[in-house]
Amino acid sequence: MNRRVFVANNLLSLVEHKNSDDRALYENWQDPATQRGYNFIRHEDFDEYTSREIKQRFFAMIRLNSTDEIIGAVGISPPESTADLAIWLFNPYRRQGYGTNAFALATEYAVKSLNIKELHAGAYPDNIGSLKMLRKCGYIPYPEGNVIEKHYLTGADVVQYDFIYKKGDDVNLFNGIGNYAQHARFWDWGGYERTEEHERWLKMAQTHGKNVLIPMCATGETGAYMAERGMNVTAFDITPEMIDEGKKRFGGLSGLRLYEGDILGFRFDIPPVDFCYCTDFGHIHSIEEVKQALACINTHLRDGGCLVVETGLRLPDAKSRCTPTETFYPQKQVYPGIKVWKTGETRNDGETGRTYTSIGTNMKKF
Repeated sequence: MNRRVFVANNLLSLVEHKNSDDRALYENWQDPATQRGYNFIRHEDFDEYTSREIKQRFFAMIRLNSTDEIIGAVGISPPESTADLAIWLFNPYRRQGYGTNAFALATEYAVKSLNIKELHAGAYPDNIGSLKMLRKCGYIPYPEGNVIEKHYLTGADVVQYDFIYKKGDDVNLFNGIGNYAQHARFWDWGGYERTEEHERWLKMAQTHGKNVLIPMCATGETGAYMAERGMNVTAFDITPEMIDEGKKRFGGLSGLRLYEGDILGFRFDIPPVDFCYCTDFGHIHSIEEVKQALACINTHLRDGGCLVVETGLRLPDAKSRCTPTETFYPQKQVYPGIKVWKTGETRNDGETGRTYTSIGTNMKKF
């Protein structure tokens, strides 16, 4: 079936809606997980559902490029309301990274093609997957937009958290939109030398053996440093773009294996590891998910092996604080005729222990 393509990447396309999609959309609303995620139940029958006019300023189906399957939909609220982006991912395709990928694409389309300068999105406190997705796509909490609703089943008060993505005044480099996935190419533009940090992890690992596991590795820079010095390293990240960038940079190292994987549910065919470290455990949102991550790590760690984690957990009496916008340059400019840099600001929530970071990438021709 021929469809207009609004925006696409290597994995997914956002394409026009057809009447043939309505059955899958309707059945998705009958899924208890969808109802829970939206705090809402649709009571109309299929004919009533399909008779309604689509009023969103943008509505598109999510198509999987490899198979042409329609796996969900995205939509932005009607023009007379605050721009709010929502996603519906059909059940068989959840928890595989498609939602984050599609949400990033829709954000890109909203900012560039629809010229929406501020885009909102909502999530409930128990919807851990959506909270993670919004963070990865560059959305930051917007407490002023939080709303109190009635629970769709119990009638109890529930809070819907509001998040916002703001289009910056600077030019986004090479069509990037500043989210975690699209930040892969600019990940190491911190402007500082990391050899000392890499060496610290290398020496710690060497005291336990040669086989190393690094979850949540981003592009795998530290793993590459270890592999160059004789270690056998398996490093993984949930974001395909980060792993792809790592393979471009370090794919020729025989001692380094880079995989795409979720720390909450990974299993690799590798020898038991002697040492595992993770500096991003603070990004895991609940104690149950921490237990899941530790269980997965445990299946790969040899008896007597060593695990080191940095939790980022809230300290007693911690206070909320904000770091003003800072500018970071790569140690050397990497594109001929273009000066590049990134800007970032950070907010630490003393009550929850969460850290929220907003990063933009910029360029200037000379």
